Amino acid sequence: MDVAGFTPPGINFDIDIDQLDIDRYMPPTAGGKSAGGQKPPEQPFDLSGLKNLRANGTLRIGSLRASGVKASNVRLDIKSNGGRVDVSPLAANLYQGTLNGALAINAAPATPTFAVRQNLNGVSIGPAAQGSGRQGHTGRSRQCRAGCDDPGQHGCGAEESLNGRTAVKLADGALKGIDIAGSIRNAKARLGTLKGEQTQQATRSRRPISPN
Repeated sequence: MDVAGFTPPGINFDIDIDQLDIDRYMPPTAGGKSAGGQKPPEQPFDLSGLKNLRANGTLRIGSLRASGVKASNVRLDIKSNGGRVDVSPLAANLYQGTLNGALAINAAPATPTFAVRQNLNGVSIGPAAQGSGRQGHTGRSRQCRAGCDDPGQHGCGAEESLNGRTAVKLADGALKGIDIAGSIRNAKARLGTLKGEQTQQATRSRRPISPN
């Protein structure tokens, strides 16, 4: 890591981290609510520190945990100058799949803008959603933009100012404990019996798989 100049400083870095658990350093929360049981108000984005930031470098993390999500082989290439921050690529291995994308923040205008491009491929939703009973592998692509300086202001929330497109595909999906395909086959067998057809009843499968 090196610094060139001081008004403002130019920072160049190439950092490798073996393991990082961000959750260890975060304060405990009660389901995102304050002590009085109310959800704390959203605070305006303070991106003033980005306006004079000049940085260029790569950050690699072998094993990362953040907000309960585990990832490995994380890589971020970061460039920042004049209030604009570009992170490309933003890549990681995530629950037997991969994440590839990019993030751009422009803090120079009065209303900051955010842009994200994200592609998930082959991510296993079983480990990612523990306790939900869901299985399968998902692929998702997302390309969105938003402009906002105060998420608490009406019309400026992330959902209200967001525009773009997203697509989700689930392959080899299943719900634990529910034999979806077997239930359909057995229903067809019973219907055939009522019609006088000779239909063999389907046997219960060990692993539930949903139909396409």
